[in-house]
Amino acid sequence: KEKVAVSSLLNRDRVNMPLGNRFMLFFGTGQVIEVLITGVVGIFLLFYLTAVCGLSPDAAGLVLFLSLAIDAVADPVIGATSDGLKSRWGRRHPLMIGGLIVLPVTILAIFVIPVGVPAHWMFAYVLVFNILMRVSTSFFILPYAALMAEFSSDYQERSRMMIFRLIFAVVAMAIALALSFGVFFNKEDALSQASPYVPFALLIAALVLVAGLTSTFGTLSAAKRLQRPIETHPPMTRFFQEIFQLFKNPSFLFLFLGALVFLTAMGFVNAINLHALRYFWNLTPEQIQMPTVAQPVGMLISIPLSMWFTKILEKRSIMLVVIASFSLAYGLPLLFVNAGVLQVTGPAAILVVVNSGLFAGAGAGLSFVAFGSMVADAVDEHDFLFNIRREGLYFAALIFGGKTATGLGGMMAGIGLKLIGFPTDPDSAAGAAQLTPQVIESLGLLWGPGFAICMALSAPFFVAYKLDREQHLRILDAIRTRDAVAIS
Repeated sequence: KEKVAVSSLLNRDRVNMPLGNRFMLFFGTGQVIEVLITGVVGIFLLFYLTAVCGLSPDAAGLVLFLSLAIDAVADPVIGATSDGLKSRWGRRHPLMIGGLIVLPVTILAIFVIPVGVPAHWMFAYVLVFNILMRVSTSFFILPYAALMAEFSSDYQERSRMMIFRLIFAVVAMAIALALSFGVFFNKEDALSQASPYVPFALLIAALVLVAGLTSTFGTLSAAKRLQRPIETHPPMTRFFQEIFQLFKNPSFLFLFLGALVFLTAMGFVNAINLHALRYFWNLTPEQIQMPTVAQPVGMLISIPLSMWFTKILEKRSIMLVVIASFSLAYGLPLLFVNAGVLQVTGPAAILVVVNSGLFAGAGAGLSFVAFGSMVADAVDEHDFLFNIRREGLYFAALIFGGKTATGLGGMMAGIGLKLIGFPTDPDSAAGAAQLTPQVIESLGLLWGPGFAICMALSAPFFVAYKLDREQHLRILDAIRTRDAVAIS
């Protein structure tokens, strides 16, 4: 116990020192990995599997759900391993490098599916490589995310670290989407053809590798701030005890449940977005670029909003603002369409979907900053309650919920398309005949009010989250007093 207390005091003195902008730049670069895999790849994957590869919507949705669910089960193990790993490079960075070795290969494999493969073999092929892509992403992202709770214990500086991550997320998404729609998918039927997805995959794999290596080796300069593991990763019985302890922390419990519902809604609308833009709002591929590119613009807007909101609002209040904005931005337009006030074609319709893209980007940016900072604060509360720090396990549990939610949202999208009778090949003559007005109207209802209702269901959990700025300061003071008494 004395050894733990001394280590805690030494590291707490280090993490109270401000972090420079140079370090923040290196740290923020790592966020490129997550935004490219969960953001950019996620935008195209369901459409690619159904409209290009010919998988049925429910089979493609099942691929997304199973791969993310399996990855999510592995997350707590990766997080616990990261907490207990001992090496000359620390306990986080070796796992980050391991993930970077595998990840680019899996991205390429997914988007070069062999032509003429039977449906059941295609399903197995996509499932295996999607699982590998998700798990290798976790090997980088989980230790990377856990670094934040160790590099600083300041309530405000943690939000600043998340803002730097957000800046790189915006830049990466803007570059990737601009090249994707401006170069690879800039022709009328390009989205429905297999060939443009190969250079697209090469671009994503290259960006992932460069950004990951830059962040990994750039953050090694601050390795002295990191907590040294006092013990190796715990035996299995202790592992399950610590998982149970996470949910005995009320702040984490409400944060986890709120994030689960919130991200399920986000996964649902992201998976169905291209279908709605193309077939409900009747946008051409060139016009689809407008709401899609509006998302990184919205994320860019969220940067100054985050700087302002984190100073005047509690983090849970930021989440409630985001939920209300999402629900209105997506729910109201479809009500206007059904009332005959708004047409689904023309400038007004384009303005509506561009607005939805802006809100999607701004909401994603604000929630990203709030989520990451709230988890780091909950880690300190866990230390206070149980006298042990488990940064990796905490971020793993939240990402576990996020991935499960994203997979669940993707599966819900696939099931929703199946239930409304959306055709497998909508651009063929037979598929176009199945796109009846009822099917198209149902697609719009899924995209708008359906998403808004799912999003609103997350609000009560954030209302119940009580860990604010003042309480966090009291927790830090109590931890320092406890550790000082332990070595006196």
